Amino acid sequence: MSNQYNNLIKCSGAKNNDKVLIIVDYKTKKIGNRLYKILTKNNYQTEIIVDKQVNMHGKEPSRIVANMMLKSNIIFGIRSFSLLHTKARNQASKKGAKFLSLPDYVNTINSKSLKIDFHKLGKNAYKVKHVLDKSKNIYIFSKEGTNLFASIKNRKANAAPGYCKKNGDVSSPPDIETNIAPIEYSANGKIVIDGSIPHPLLGKLTNKITLEISDGKIKNIVGAKSNILKKIFKNNGNKSKILGEIGFGLNNKAKISGNMLEDEGVYGSIHFGFGSNLTFGGKIKTSFHLDMVIKKPFVFLDNYLILENNHFYI
Repeated sequence: MSNQYNNLIKCSGAKNNDKVLIIVDYKTKKIGNRLYKILTKNNYQTEIIVDKQVNMHGKEPSRIVANMMLKSNIIFGIRSFSLLHTKARNQASKKGAKFLSLPDYVNTINSKSLKIDFHKLGKNAYKVKHVLDKSKNIYIFSKEGTNLFASIKNRKANAAPGYCKKNGDVSSPPDIETNIAPIEYSANGKIVIDGSIPHPLLGKLTNKITLEISDGKIKNIVGAKSNILKKIFKNNGNKSKILGEIGFGLNNKAKISGNMLEDEGVYGSIHFGFGSNLTFGGKIKTSFHLDMVIKKPFVFLDNYLILENNHFYI
């Protein structure tokens, strides 16, 4: 398993003179401690801190953790729930910190999808970004019933190759993806989730869940376990229901497992993120972000087919 930890360090781009911070909670301390030992053994200036326990992605860390983030060059965010869409992470990135977003990593650390050459496969993330940046509209269909339109006009996509290339970069290995924030309230249609909803109460799906989207927001949820999903959204306010992200998975060793970072990276899949997108090009500000994965979409950008049955035309 040390290969996976060494690959994480490689993905961070850490150098021996960097100040490295590992953020964990009580559920992820074991992983953080293992990484800490490897980093300190190799003479990296490393600190580890236990953050407060939270119950959803996008919740802000404690003030102590946020201040430590501002003083660090490399940050491993190994909290159970993601720090990616937080103000604290955004401020640290603006100061130049390289951030590895590694939530829900207890099972992910064992995945074969972490053993790949991220610098080689990650190049595809920039190819997809190039196509998205030039497009105005996105159409997504699936044989399961997804039929969705959204505007992406003048929005810039975000290439996430799985490694940090320069100061301020964010990566989430094993996730290799390109994502974009669609124009708020522009999405209309239906999304049939057949892959996963990476949340402790849902995870890998055995039955489909259908979302009816009108003017960019979820208007209705139908299917098995739909009551669980309705309750999650109800507990997190109206902004949680806004479609804030469309992402393309690009890791050919990833498989649907119920773990967020592997599921989002499954090659040829699409994930839809609801809630916060302020930190990657959108305008939705809320302390909530939840992704949902569909397995075999057909995707058109304007009038061009770019993805069909897990095969990209780029």
